[in-house]
This record gives sequence, structure tokens and C-alpha cells, in this order.
Amino acid sequence: RVQMSESMFCVVIFLFSTYINSLQSAVLINHRDAVRILRHRRANYFLEEMKPGDLERECYEEICSKEEAAEIFQSREKTSEFWNRYQRHSRCRENVCLNGGVCTESDGRYECVCPPNYTGTNCEKEVFECEYKNGGCLHYCRDSQLVGSGVTCSCADGYELEEDRKTCKVAVQFPCGKQWSKGFLLRSLLDDLNLTHIAENPTNSSQFTSNHTHPTENATHPLYNISTSDDSDKRIVGGQLQQQGGSPWQVLLRKSDDNGFCGGTLISKRWVVTAAHCLQESPDHVTL
Repeated sequence: RVQMSESMFCVVIFLFSTYINSLQSAVLINHRDAVRILRHRRANYFLEEMKPGDLERECYEEICSKEEAAEIFQSREKTSEFWNRYQRHSRCRENVCLNGGVCTESDGRYECVCPPNYTGTNCEKEVFECEYKNGGCLHYCRDSQLVGSGVTCSCADGYELEEDRKTCKVAVQFPCGKQWSKGFLLRSLLDDLNLTHIAENPTNSSQFTSNHTHPTENATHPLYNISTSDDSDKRIVGGQLQQQGGSPWQVLLRKSDDNGFCGGTLISKRWVVTAAHCLQESPDHVTL
């Protein structure tokens, strides 16, 4: 009987300890989780609790509640006035600035320092400039005279601005740049002419076989012989996608910030033909 009593006592002790451990794990949480919930206090916070409420200590060095603010001001009106300012002051903790803006606080107010090309109370408005996304214009863009006042958009021949003053819509039957439908062919301008390269350094003679002659004294450009044959090149209508490097005569004009703004065509080793509107305003630096 004594041996059985000892066995029963051991079983009871084991079950009781197991129950205590399970109860403790259900009620208590580990230190890492507790730190996430509890507010951090300084080492001597228990001494500070014995002092009268201090605005700097309670609400600026730490985050205070409205009840704690009421204990400091001891006045409903002053508490409400402070609490309204304090809520605005704490907006930076919520990161109210948009588009990468930085929130700063001063005198109970917040202010967003916006990145380039954004403005507004919370950096919610995008400022358009021609160098940035072409100012939002579909065709042509011109910066306004006043810095930060936006851009002025315009359209190519045969198009007109829509109500948003950014996009362009077709205004005529055949606007500038419109492609012909597939299968519609134009007669080439060279159908009746064939240009054949004659010489790099022509001599003093007439080099054209046509109804008129053209002297070539002191000529610096290669001349061409005009004849009527059927192997002339046709005008390209529609075209196909080209791989990189497949058209080495095509060039890209880039500014100093490495952003391309226009295209062109090589006509010699040193000369490029491009559109006139590309150089309406002389850029500070252009790379081909």
C-alpha cells in the first residue's frame, strides 16, 4: 500500500506540473512579442511617474494619449486645442507624403519635401516638364516661360489637341505620318529614273545623260548617271521591324542626360539630317 501511495503521489505531481506549464504558456508570451506591444520606457521611468505631468516628456519624447494630455493641461479647452495640433504633428509617423516625399515636422505642423517633378501638400501632383516624359504631351512639348508653371503641348500637321490639352486627334483625312493600309502601293518617285554612282572625284565633264547638262568643275560630291531601267528602288510603305544594327544610317540624338529626343539619318561621315522642330531650341550638348 505504501509503494502504491508513493506511485500515485508521483503521478499527481507530474500531472500538476504539466498543467502549470500549459497554463503558463497560454497566459504568458515571450519577450520579443511583449516588446512589440509594450511601450518603451526609460530606465528611471518609475521616478518620472512620481513627478507632475510634463508635456515634453509625455508627448514629444514619447507618444501620449488624450487622457495623459488632459492630466498635463488640467483644462478641457487647452487639451482639445493641443490634441488637434498634436494629431497633425504626428502625421509624419503615418508617412502621409506620396511619391517618395519626405515628411518634416515644425511647430505642430507637418510638411512634405517632394522629389523633383512632384508638388502639392502631400506630393500628390505631378509637375510636367518637357525633359520628363515629354511633359505628358503626345506630340510636341514646350516648357512655359515661368519655371514650374507646366508645359504647352502642340500637334503635328493634320492633328489637333483634345480637351485634355495633351493628346492629339486626327483632324484631316491624311495627317502627317499616317501610314497607308497594307496592299496600297504608291508609284515610286524613282520609277522613271535610275541613279547610278559614277565617280568620287569627277573630272571637268558633263556627267548626266538627260535632256540638260550640268558642269562639274570643282565638284566635291559624287555624281550620278540618270538612265531609264527597271531595277530602280521602290518607296517603302509600311515597313518591317529591324534588328539592332540593321540600319546603320539611322542615328539617335541624345542630350547630356543621355535621354534621346529625336532621330536622324546619316548623309555622310559628318552630317546628319533631322527634323527642324528637333532643334528649335538649341540644346546645350548633343550626342549621336
